[in-house]
Amino acid sequence: MKGFALTVFWILFIISEGYAQTYNRHSDPKYMWTSLDENFNGSSINPKLWKPTTRFKRQLGFLIDSPKTIRVKKGNLWLTMRNAHAYLDSLWSSKGWKRDNPKYVGGEIVSMNKYCYGVFECRAKYARKSGSWPAFWLIGNDGLPCPLGPHGSEIDIAEMSSAGDFPTMMHVIHRYYPTGNCAVSNQVAKDRKSYQVSAIRAYSTYKCIWTPDKIQFFINDKLKHEVINHNYEWFPSFPLTLILSQQITQGQDAEGLLNPVTPQTSKFDWVKVRQFFLAPEITCPDVIPSEGAALLDVDPLASHITWKLTPAERFSTSEGTGKSAPIIRANNTNGQGKITYTFQMPSGETFTAEKTFN
Repeated sequence: MKGFALTVFWILFIISEGYAQTYNRHSDPKYMWTSLDENFNGSSINPKLWKPTTRFKRQLGFLIDSPKTIRVKKGNLWLTMRNAHAYLDSLWSSKGWKRDNPKYVGGEIVSMNKYCYGVFECRAKYARKSGSWPAFWLIGNDGLPCPLGPHGSEIDIAEMSSAGDFPTMMHVIHRYYPTGNCAVSNQVAKDRKSYQVSAIRAYSTYKCIWTPDKIQFFINDKLKHEVINHNYEWFPSFPLTLILSQQITQGQDAEGLLNPVTPQTSKFDWVKVRQFFLAPEITCPDVIPSEGAALLDVDPLASHITWKLTPAERFSTSEGTGKSAPIIRANNTNGQGKITYTFQMPSGETFTAEKTFN
């Protein structure tokens, strides 16, 4: 079912009216490669793809690496928030607890790779009782103007904060600005969309399409928010790390503050990233009476580049390898010809580009 759902999505995505008829070479939906395809089918997180956030305080809880907070079970990633004191002896030293005074613990995993421009999607069932704060998000820095890079960006694809029976979904773009201290930065929400969502506990698909021109946020393939880039200095434009989180926040209802409900678990069924790459472009004369050449301009990550001329009988050499292809008519034959380039991206996926000439 996972594979079928993803196949249907990509077909619908390519024909979606959300895109114009012409594309920037960095945002053509025909040219995306699968850089992450995670189904959580093992018994633990894949260390080649993910690392856990360890001993990091965020709002009411610590994010820790423990089977109590992070585990892979029944084809899902389970991220659980718990009352900290119930697990004091097994998870942390008493000295550590006393120093940081945590009340709750949660789980989070961070991608080993960074990604820039593409489609970021997951299927998840978020925990929605009071205090739950699950998120599917991206963050990173550009290293400027400080080497440690407090000047950075954050895209909250689907971040939910639960207060009582009224969870709030948020789609946010943050920008981090440096202060006088390179180790500290000021976070500013440059664009925010928030709204209440149903408390029904069901799996949903959360998706972000990020191009140089715009960022779109979807839930169950319905567009929820769109941010157009009007040459904003804060618009994300460099590789970011992908994060899955179950954090703890302060719940509240009409009568006041609520204690977080524990334990709660958010389950991630799958995560997929397809990155845009530089769409191929073929330079070739429109008319080749006897001899000419074609040259492929393609993404630097492309490999196994081959080319073929058709119909083969009209050319002295009809196939070869590399970006440059000599085009020599056989016995001065005339008529339309076509050159087709084929190449692979790091995922092993194969792509083609073609051009006709007379």
